[in-house]
Amino acid sequence: MHYIWFSSYVSTYIEKDVMEVGEIRNIDKFLSLLNILASYSGNLLNKTKLSQSAGIDHKTLDHYLNLLQLVYQITIIRPFSKNIGKRFIKSPKVYFNDSGLLSYLLGITSTEDLKGSLYFRNIFETFIFNELLKHTKYSLYPTEIFFYGTTDKKEIDFIIQYKNRFVAIEVKTSSTISEKDFSAMKEIKDLIKYGIVLYNGDKVLPFGDKFFAVPVVNLF
Repeated sequence: MHYIWFSSYVSTYIEKDVMEVGEIRNIDKFLSLLNILASYSGNLLNKTKLSQSAGIDHKTLDHYLNLLQLVYQITIIRPFSKNIGKRFIKSPKVYFNDSGLLSYLLGITSTEDLKGSLYFRNIFETFIFNELLKHTKYSLYPTEIFFYGTTDKKEIDFIIQYKNRFVAIEVKTSSTISEKDFSAMKEIKDLIKYGIVLYNGDKVLPFGDKFFAVPVVNLF
């Protein structure tokens, strides 16, 4: 039933919205990009590879990506960068704004498909991103979500800037957490107010003065 609904959603609403918002010369190319882009959710946006895979030039790719943002289908987040003696990744990351639509585009039609999918972590991270995004929208102060990635492969899924404070958030699909899950956060401990690992456990666990493992269900 959900599969049929999302199929109708793509053909009725997304196609209609993008045709109204911007000039689309080849709707098939656009839909091809949408399907290819699904595998990028939660990953760096490699525009060169993406344009090659979709068979479109860079100008058309940028146009399509802008349209998808305008009709609230994707969000592109910038890399976090501060002068702290680190070389940061410059490419942005992309997330779908609906993990249900993302699952549909990736051919996932059941819980069993999801659990066995190579994209399970990407979908889970996308789901968490959207929950965090909802919280930022209700904030009384300007709030922005970044990601942290350095050229020496230190990564943190999200850095949330609230006023002049930063909170680091890492997403784990496991039900157990260890000290090493906080390693990247502890390298920037003087910069952040808190470091949080969201996981599938059932207890809030402290890992130092400002570091905590927090069950995902606490988001709701």
